[in-house]
Amino acid sequence: MKLHHEKIGSGPPVVVLHGLFGSGRNWATVAKALSHQYSFFLVDLRNHGKSPHTDSMKYDAMADDVLQFIKELELHKATLIGHSMGGKVAMTCALKTPTIVKNLVAIDIAPVAYPNSFSEILAALNAMPLAQIHSRKDADTWLETSIPEISIRSFILQNLSIKESIATWRFNLKAITFNILNLVGSLPDLTKRPFEGPTCFIRGALSDRVAVPAQPKIKRFFPKNRIQTVPDAGHWPHTENRAEFLKILKSCLDENH
Repeated sequence: MKLHHEKIGSGPPVVVLHGLFGSGRNWATVAKALSHQYSFFLVDLRNHGKSPHTDSMKYDAMADDVLQFIKELELHKATLIGHSMGGKVAMTCALKTPTIVKNLVAIDIAPVAYPNSFSEILAALNAMPLAQIHSRKDADTWLETSIPEISIRSFILQNLSIKESIATWRFNLKAITFNILNLVGSLPDLTKRPFEGPTCFIRGALSDRVAVPAQPKIKRFFPKNRIQTVPDAGHWPHTENRAEFLKILKSCLDENH
């Protein structure tokens, strides 16, 4: 599958993989901040952004998309950065084809299964009568009861396209809904040998996604890891405390180039 991407900056290649309901453009601000030193390739994963839609969202297949992207653009020995779902895709790439990955940065995610915390959001999105939605304000009003957190609503509504008063989602809501248990699940086939390249796990101090119970698996599959914590940030440290996040990310990138 040919993935859509945007390139920002010049220097060694860094491929950025967004989280669920996101897109590559969510990372433009981070990329621009470090664009004088690195070439950032902001990828839309399958069923997101401007990339193609398909029924399957298994991590194996999503990783193959990214590995194909890296090979086609000849980004040999690229750094992979992945947030949340994108972090699991990045980890799967590194475990499947370690020779193509220089180093790995996983943001607020570990190679473990998590409880499904998306049921209410997906139910609300599937129940939304798109035919009656003619503006983003309409959508926001419709969702505010079922998704009260304005930051989450705003993030999701970035994916709402309205043309000539007709509303559609840029992401493939049907495929995400059908595959959600895969997406919150563990990595595929974790009997593979570990990734021996340098790996940086960046977590938000207010998030429990990279807590102590996950760390034995981190050590097993990514033995050359270090875990860095962004203060005053939760699951989206790159937006909730961007200044501190950028310092940590830059140290992870600079250390291995």
